[in-house]
Amino acid sequence: MPGQPEPPPLALARAVAGELAGLAWAIGGSLLAWRYGVEVSPADLDIVVAEADFDAVSARLRRHMRVLPVGADPRYVTRRFARWEDPVGRRLDVMAGLGVRRGDHGDFVEFRPDATQWFGGLPWMPAENWVRIYRLLGRPDAAARLQRCVSTFAWTVDPSAGGTDQPRGSKPGNARRNAS
Repeated sequence: MPGQPEPPPLALARAVAGELAGLAWAIGGSLLAWRYGVEVSPADLDIVVAEADFDAVSARLRRHMRVLPVGADPRYVTRRFARWEDPVGRRLDVMAGLGVRRGDHGDFVEFRPDATQWFGGLPWMPAENWVRIYRLLGRPDAAARLQRCVSTFAWTVDPSAGGTDQPRGSKPGNARRNAS
């Protein structure tokens, strides 16, 4: 929101954006939910990358961040995952081939770089992807809150306008979404 400091995960996204230039990645998770006014205080930065770019993303992050050990989470069948931490303690989760376990198989959410939405100079996953992910994770309340925001606020993507998207249907209370 204007006048308030940006959350640490957003500052981290801005910090790594230059390092990841030219690679296919986009912001998701709680920071994306924050952008839509659903999450009050995102704890970390979640990005999804193209599977073909995972090793290159890791090599670039390794220049300024350290990889953290991660235990297996039985809810996920994500093909590639790494957790990173920068020198000031901000955490970044990098996922490629994002999948959620559904019984004896995985339900995968395709990352489509061509569907990336640019806002504030940063790439964002379509919120609809995270509505689906929250549902798959058994978080129906988070999915419903994000779906309501997505349904009442439309974005048009216009990369020719300086790499930012242009809000349509703006109304009071959407100040966070209008800030870049």
